Amino acid sequence: MTDMEMIRSGDIGILYSHPEAMFTPVFSRILRSKVFQQKGKDFRPKFKQIGELTALFPNTAHLAVTATATPSSIQFLSKTLQYINPTIIQVNPDRPNLFLEIKTRLSNREKFNKYDDIVVPLAQELKTKRDKFPLTIVHVESLEALGYFS
Repeated sequence: MTDMEMIRSGDIGILYSHPEAMFTPVFSRILRSKVFQQKGKDFRPKFKQIGELTALFPNTAHLAVTATATPSSIQFLSKTLQYINPTIIQVNPDRPNLFLEIKTRLSNREKFNKYDDIVVPLAQELKTKRDKFPLTIVHVESLEALGYFS
């Protein structure tokens, strides 16, 4: 059975996809989505069509997951996705093992050193602790912003 046949027959347990991909021939179910109400009417136009999938697959389970939904955006999301009496599960996002640490980097004049004082200590600690190193996300605007690429 091909992937598409499995999707059509409902034999796929979970299918993760973004809204734009669901309107290509490859995808036909939604199990993950993002709230776009705060982003404006032009944000991810295909997202607005996801509700059509609810009509096309009324007996298929749908899951919308977001970390940023306000009560009004949950209502908006439910309406847009054409959910009738959805089960809404909300949890407190406060997690003691998660924290945000903001570090100030050197100025742009220090092109090749501006992130070294942040990245190098992390890399050294990772090398030492290996699998004991906690999951860490370092956000930078782009690889070019690191100054390692010209």
